[in-house]
Amino acid sequence: MLLNEKSLLLIWILSLFVGFSWLTVYAHTPGAEAHPEMRWPIESHLPNENAMPTLLVFLHPKCSCSEATLAELERLMPVIRNRIRVIVILAEIPPGPSKWFEHENEVVDRLAAEAIVVFKDRDGVEARRFDAQTSGQTLLYDQSHFLYFRGGLTPSRGHRGDSEGRTAILSYLAGPTQTRERPLQSRVFGCLLRKSSLTKNQVSP
Repeated sequence: MLLNEKSLLLIWILSLFVGFSWLTVYAHTPGAEAHPEMRWPIESHLPNENAMPTLLVFLHPKCSCSEATLAELERLMPVIRNRIRVIVILAEIPPGPSKWFEHENEVVDRLAAEAIVVFKDRDGVEARRFDAQTSGQTLLYDQSHFLYFRGGLTPSRGHRGDSEGRTAILSYLAGPTQTRERPLQSRVFGCLLRKSSLTKNQVSP
């Protein structure tokens, strides 16, 4: 029995509704949170040689949400430059189709222009040391290397705009009020950063 025009229209509308609902839920579903130690891990090879607040941003080059995180980081830079050191930790992944890999030098130059240190995380060693599991994971350590904030810089997956993470970082510059036992936190939106099942406690120095 052939479907009439009204039935086809109804099916089309329902399909659009289901698709839109799924995209909305997906966009606002956070990734796994990091639960790093409260003190900067002494075995880390990330630069941390002076008493300066440090912002770590873990990114996966094949995650479509990474561009939004990078854009929000660039928006923060005019405010935090020379006040907070920024390190972007790029997951090292196998070759394959990726906008970031096609223009890898451009991305690195873009970060360098903002005075952002780029660290390529071979085998996800530093991600495990800081328990970063989701691309976009951001950690802010104070000048004494204690964790002040953990979370993300975007309001949802792949979307730019003000977020709880941005507010937390700006609050630090205004005068930190959090105790070292309870860092500020927000949700982080992005793709799985690493597939390894190793935990931070299984990483050798």
